[in-house]
Amino acid sequence: MLKRIASSTKGAAKKVVDTTTSAAAKSVQLVQSSVTRVSNVVIQRPVASGIVVACVAAAVAFAIVLLRKVRSKGSIHEVGSADDARAELAGGAGVLVYAPWCPHCKAAMPRVAEAAKRAKCRVVKYNGDTGGIEVEGYPTLLCGDSQLVGLRSVDEYMKQLSQS
Repeated sequence: MLKRIASSTKGAAKKVVDTTTSAAAKSVQLVQSSVTRVSNVVIQRPVASGIVVACVAAAVAFAIVLLRKVRSKGSIHEVGSADDARAELAGGAGVLVYAPWCPHCKAAMPRVAEAAKRAKCRVVKYNGDTGGIEVEGYPTLLCGDSQLVGLRSVDEYMKQLSQS
């Protein structure tokens, strides 16, 4: 009886091994054929692949240019360092030096953004608490060589931005 159990167990084990080996071989064949098909498509259609890549690259470039135009006039984005703020100022942009805790600065930001939009000029904001730019008070709008300190009206900000 033990011989019969051992024999049937051996037969069952052999079937499992054969089935597993067969399934593994079929899986390997499927993967190989898929790789072959994909490589044939890439090899046979390199122009189509190049066109797709070129279209995606063009779309990304267009989006970047559009984003720069949107950000360049009438919006205020933050610069991270005093050197960046000075570079923007030298490039003709206005720099709003603010403090995040200051209620006048919070009130000034939409006014300066509206003034920049009307004056069609670029304005960036810089957190004065980080240091690097000396101002008399917050908020301060720097334009060229002049400073406008304190909360002002949209028209006053626009006049300051137009002069520079």
